[in-house]
Amino acid sequence: MNNICVKFLMKCEKPDLGEIVLRIFMRDDASLYDLQNHWYIIEAGKSFLKQRNFEAGLRHLDFINKQFLDFQSN
Repeated sequence: MNNICVKFLMKCEKPDLGEIVLRIFMRDDASLYDLQNHWYIIEAGKSFLKQRNFEAGLRHLDFINKQFLDFQSN
């Protein structure tokens, strides 16, 4: 249910609120990037792009691109 709620917040262009909701169910020291939570990072990137916040959107999607390049090299 938490993931569905976060995805709908992303579709409503509220990525900051989506991150807050997602962090409710995470450990305090956990990082979305260290956990490689790809679905969240992709949805956040698309949400930022819809808001015309190109810097944040491209930063999120570039992180995903680098992760998949690392997967291919290993």
